[in-house]
Amino acid sequence: MTTFNPFVITNVQDGFSVQSQGYWQGDLLDDPSGRFQLSAGVVASTETAPMWGGIAVFEKTAGSSTYDAVQGGSAPLIGRCTGSDTFAGFSVFNGSYSLPTTPQSPVPLGSPGNSFNFVRKGTNNRVVVKCNSAVLALVGSENPLSLGWDATNQQLVAAGAGDFNITATLLAVTSNGANVSYDSGTGFATWNTSGNVAVIQI
Repeated sequence: MTTFNPFVITNVQDGFSVQSQGYWQGDLLDDPSGRFQLSAGVVASTETAPMWGGIAVFEKTAGSSTYDAVQGGSAPLIGRCTGSDTFAGFSVFNGSYSLPTTPQSPVPLGSPGNSFNFVRKGTNNRVVVKCNSAVLALVGSENPLSLGWDATNQQLVAAGAGDFNITATLLAVTSNGANVSYDSGTGFATWNTSGNVAVIQI
């Protein structure tokens, strides 16, 4: 007697997975009020690498030379926070339109002088950032957590392991997300679709 199972389905490789949230570094997760809390910044001229989403940034008040007519005032300067600056929030791709991409560099990048959106800490927004394996091991920890930020590798790490600490609510982690891989030699940025990412509420 043959066993018949009408529900057997064959899928293409990676077509379906247990984790199907599709977390991508630099995304501001959907929220009715989230898009109203996006802030437009201008990438500072001191930046030596292009800006992409999911980077911890500083914010500096700008003068009238960077007047932003859309926002109705001067757009602040933003750049990578290294710990010597005050951590202000995270850069996000949401609403950061007209950023160039190429087949060799599919991640949208913003050069110094370009506009790039960010969300400030304290807004309770949910942002997807790159993280290391130590953060993946924090599943089951009580929130909010004191976490660290590694400014060299632009990723979330365990508290005390980075250049400065960040207090955030760790909502989710996965080793199946998409994070940014930047090659400083070529200037290209590609997506690593099997990378570690964390969803944090700031």
